[in-house]
Amino acid sequence: MDKRRLRGAASNKIGALDRLTGDEALSLLRLLLERHRELAKEVEALAGLVIGDVSVEDVADEIKNSVRALDLDDLNSRAGSHAHGYVEPSEAAWELVEEVVMPFLDDIKRRAETGKPDAAMAICAGIVLGLYRLRNNERDPFLGWAVDSPDEMAGEAVVTLCKVLRKAKTSRGDLKDSTTLPMVFRKAAPEWVEMLERCWRHPE
Repeated sequence: MDKRRLRGAASNKIGALDRLTGDEALSLLRLLLERHRELAKEVEALAGLVIGDVSVEDVADEIKNSVRALDLDDLNSRAGSHAHGYVEPSEAAWELVEEVVMPFLDDIKRRAETGKPDAAMAICAGIVLGLYRLRNNERDPFLGWAVDSPDEMAGEAVVTLCKVLRKAKTSRGDLKDSTTLPMVFRKAAPEWVEMLERCWRHPE
């Protein structure tokens, strides 16, 4: 094998870092910080950049695609008679949609609680936008069983954002004290503005 082919083979080799799982990468980072405490401030700053880096469109696409990926096989596996009783198809469909959206609601809380209210709002706006694109779904084989789930879960996202911003006291004054729904949500879901406004004003 000539030198050029050897260099090519070396460049294609996957290193140990590329094979780490998320938990392994986190363990490695903690070990590195234990050994090199002088890196703590730089790592903290970089973490802030990562946590604050949110694309509304990316979140919207992920929400929409994840819900769209649910099908009748998922519904049939959840609905019907089980050891703990009978589950209505509509109830099962709602549960499945909630399970898709809940990690994103948790992400809203995480971003706000780490001092990134704008990122939390971007996550929430992405959720609302993605769900808004799933409205008018009466004829969808899966979503037809949970017709109101997109707007209801969008409202839940706004409630989650409002609560966590107030609790963490990390929002800007105009957001924390305002009773007017931020414009980003008005643009994301114009047909849901009245409902989202109520959620923003009265999150309790």
